Amino acid sequence: MSTVIVLNSHESLKFLKSRLREHVFPDVKSGHLFEAIAALFGFKTHLALIEALKLASEPLELPLSRDDFVDRLLSIAPGSDADRIREVDFAKLIDPSFQPSELPGRYSTASPSQRSNAGSNAESHFVQRAKRKARKLERALECSIKEGVYQTDCQDWIASAFGFRTFADLLSGPSPQTAVEDDERLTPNELLIRRSGQARSLATEFGIGLVTAQRVIENVRPTSYRYSSDDELESR
Repeated sequence: MSTVIVLNSHESLKFLKSRLREHVFPDVKSGHLFEAIAALFGFKTHLALIEALKLASEPLELPLSRDDFVDRLLSIAPGSDADRIREVDFAKLIDPSFQPSELPGRYSTASPSQRSNAGSNAESHFVQRAKRKARKLERALECSIKEGVYQTDCQDWIASAFGFRTFADLLSGPSPQTAVEDDERLTPNELLIRRSGQARSLATEFGIGLVTAQRVIENVRPTSYRYSSDDELESR
């Protein structure tokens, strides 16, 4: 008998993606997971699944196709350990009351307390800056798309903008000198190219339109060392 999952909104879809990324696939980009999840539920694209959720008059009861998830993920993220999906109990994972601390085959990832103590570099100026940028990104996305936005996704996206694989890597990784150059060191044309790339990346990762993503990037300025007044107030 195949497993059936009930989805009632785009927010529930993002909750599932966030849990998969945190507990099963920490090395897979959000955008790639969204596309694989769409295949899991029998849709060709993430956008098609979102449209179905919008048009549905009641929650969707969708059977799972783990094989389609594996095929889609491997096609867009070669090298991923996509077979880990066979270990996941989706009925539990999508339940907010379930605490997946002992998922079968769970990746070993640092807990929040471990991350906060990840060496003397943990609260450096650079790390504090990245945290502020992640909080600002979270606020900007919440204002723009008015749906559930997860802090961990914002942190990981900011980390990738700084040249790190995940936010945990940023906290415990190399010194700030190894990160990407600040916006202020770029020529106007280089900055334009960077911001354009950041907007495309943001649109893909969070499933938003390119125009909205461009507006968010201009507001957040992810890789600029200059802060707006609300950043400065927050840091005090």
